[in-house]
Amino acid sequence: MSWSDVCTNLLDKESLFENQGHKERFREAVECYENCVFFTKGLCKCLYLASWDMEHFVMILETLNGLVARREKNLKDMKITGEQLADEMKGDERYIMELSVAFVGEEPYCLEDGSEIGEDVKYIINQALKAGVLIDKAEAEI
Repeated sequence: MSWSDVCTNLLDKESLFENQGHKERFREAVECYENCVFFTKGLCKCLYLASWDMEHFVMILETLNGLVARREKNLKDMKITGEQLADEMKGDERYIMELSVAFVGEEPYCLEDGSEIGEDVKYIINQALKAGVLIDKAEAEI
């Protein structure tokens, strides 16, 4: 079974997709990049997060297509760019970008107490963290 099938099935079983579009964007992105040398569990988590809406999905696809075109072997430049973008962002978008950077760097992430964050974004972050735990465990399923 492919990585995209295993992850999609695990996340779907736990009702972690917000809607069918979220699920399909995630599956398609993982299928597209799972055989790239730079693909990691962290990138898979990032793809789940970016698949919540079309705007973020398009942004990550552009970034990944650039990695493919430059024949990158890892996600180092993607992480650096994400850190720079997060420093420039304010509000809820900053927290989403920080989580993306943590996923790409395969680092832990925890919302700081007292963070001024909207309930909708807090929900997305919490769902992404739950998905991340399952994605970390998915390797044993393949």
